[in-house]
Amino acid sequence: MKATATSETPERRVPKVELTGVTTATRTPGSPWVTLLIFLAIAAFNPEVLTGATPAEKYLTPFNLLLTVPFYGLQVAVIADLAARYRLRWKTVYYLGLIYGILEEGFAVQTMLHPSGVGNVNVPPMLTRILGLDVAWAVYIDVFHSVVSVVSTIIIIKLIWPSRVSEPFLRKKQYAVIVPILVAVYAAIIIFVVGATRYIPEAGALVVLALACASLGYLAVRNQRK
Repeated sequence: MKATATSETPERRVPKVELTGVTTATRTPGSPWVTLLIFLAIAAFNPEVLTGATPAEKYLTPFNLLLTVPFYGLQVAVIADLAARYRLRWKTVYYLGLIYGILEEGFAVQTMLHPSGVGNVNVPPMLTRILGLDVAWAVYIDVFHSVVSVVSTIIIIKLIWPSRVSEPFLRKKQYAVIVPILVAVYAAIIIFVVGATRYIPEAGALVVLALACASLGYLAVRNQRK
């Protein structure tokens, strides 16, 4: 009886040690800087090149490399890090993607506000512009960015490099670099767009976009609390 009990004890303990080791290894995120580079490479490529919005030969221009690539990549990386850090549901990530779309196409590039933006969905401006906001284009491009730019990018990276986005991968050092870069990029894009188009958005449209962001933020938090 004693011999049998002694032989069974190590058999029960060894698998636990091995399984714990395997689980810990699969959760190693790797270098956060390498993960950031992966997001920089994929996040802008999906919505710009794969969809045909930007020809491949024009993608690797100084303008795109300095503004477009970090503009997409850094923001999607932050959303992916928040998703891993707080175990966000995919619906919550989708809401965050909608906020991202408004920040990009509404406040920065301003295609949601500029009168010519509606031409992309072939709807007469007089039927879709409300308070200076191109409603049809705004809905289309916002859903597009949430699904293609944000959600699909995270899914692709999660499928190819699951360990890099399964756990939080950004630390204070990375955020200390990301935040000022994004502030500078947003400022540069807004200055460029306003200077190129000479168009000043209506105050009512900006208020609507701000309220939309706040509402989506509320839905994201509410969805996580369910």
